[in-house]
Amino acid sequence: MATTMPVVTTTVPAVTYPPQAVTTSMTTTRTVETTALSSVKTALPAVTTTRPASTTKIPAFTDAIPAVTTTLLDMTTTDKEFATSVMIRSKRLGNLNQDTSTTRKTASCVRVGTNYSDWFTLLSGVRQGCVLAPTLFNIAIDHVMSRTVGRGMCGVTYGQHTFTDMDYADDVALLAELFDALVSTLEIFSAESQNLGLEVSWLKTKVQSLSDFLDQPTCPPINGESVEVVSCFTYLGSVITQDCKSDQDVKRRLGIASAAFASLSRVWRCKHLSRTAKLKVYNTLVLSVLLYGAESWTLTKSLKQKLDSFDSQCLRSIEGIRWQDHVTNEVVRHTTNQIPVSQKITKYQLNLLGHISRATPTQEVIKLITSVPDSTWRRPRGRPRSRWEDQVFNVLDTTGVSRSDWRTLAENRTSWRDMSTAAMHLP
Repeated sequence: MATTMPVVTTTVPAVTYPPQAVTTSMTTTRTVETTALSSVKTALPAVTTTRPASTTKIPAFTDAIPAVTTTLLDMTTTDKEFATSVMIRSKRLGNLNQDTSTTRKTASCVRVGTNYSDWFTLLSGVRQGCVLAPTLFNIAIDHVMSRTVGRGMCGVTYGQHTFTDMDYADDVALLAELFDALVSTLEIFSAESQNLGLEVSWLKTKVQSLSDFLDQPTCPPINGESVEVVSCFTYLGSVITQDCKSDQDVKRRLGIASAAFASLSRVWRCKHLSRTAKLKVYNTLVLSVLLYGAESWTLTKSLKQKLDSFDSQCLRSIEGIRWQDHVTNEVVRHTTNQIPVSQKITKYQLNLLGHISRATPTQEVIKLITSVPDSTWRRPRGRPRSRWEDQVFNVLDTTGVSRSDWRTLAENRTSWRDMSTAAMHLP
């Protein structure tokens, strides 16, 4: 893809209902109707929810479209003190009619401690824990996105395909090659959302230019609201940087895992726990934190050394081995039967590749890995950057899997899993 403009991605999060909506669940982004709480003297903060983290990410198959490597910005917060003291209670006044609104003949009240508000009738929304809630919201957000993409001029082109957006629940990432097109698309998105009673949280909306050789753009006010331009942000535990590298994310994971290991110091010093029990705790509570999102990392030799060094230090601490004991890392790993972290990441990456290859041909990720860059596109001057695709296929070459036959092997889950496990034990 030949272009002189930076690829810009923006996150449009927190599509929330306006304040006049009635909250029927304690874990929702809707705000409580103030008129229904006249009998409650305690001021209620906004109630939000923490969504489950998504573990599937699209790796950087090519540096021609770095926007595809961007995950979304987590926009939800949770007031834990409020969540433990406030509960939205609902009672049914009749049987649910499946052919009409799920809120008909429903009333609710708000409890703060031992105080209850008056019961009020629900005019919108669904009951707490209703299985229809995600389906109904997906229908609404899909309608908004189809209208936005149809009217706007967003999207990045790679090969013969154009990628316009990446969605996760109420978070939407709009992709564009021209900044003016991005701004106009945001305005269209806001207008289409308001037609369904939804509002965009501009305070939580971020704009990021995925280009490390061009200056950051200055975002003009959108609908009278300012939007922050950032060079990096953290979403669902993963750091997305302007240069699309994995260094910052790996360093952050090392810091979080180090804190998790230190918090379990009493476990490591306990004389009543066996080595097997301690290693199970280590793999479950420390390595799982360290390797979150590792399947999408593009690792350099330096990053691999940092990860393996942290792992070795943790194993020495668990075994009670001090530096003056002169015990090599090979002996420590043989004693604990632990595989280096960098080799575990290799298995995770192969598992992700196999999972992607088994996706349906109409999915965006299949279009991405099967597309070929435009013939006029050229890499920037200098040494080419190591790509995720290069690392994975180098491992396949080492295992003897042909690059022309790997998709056939990936169709067989058992064979692919065995191959991934064998690749993990390669030096």
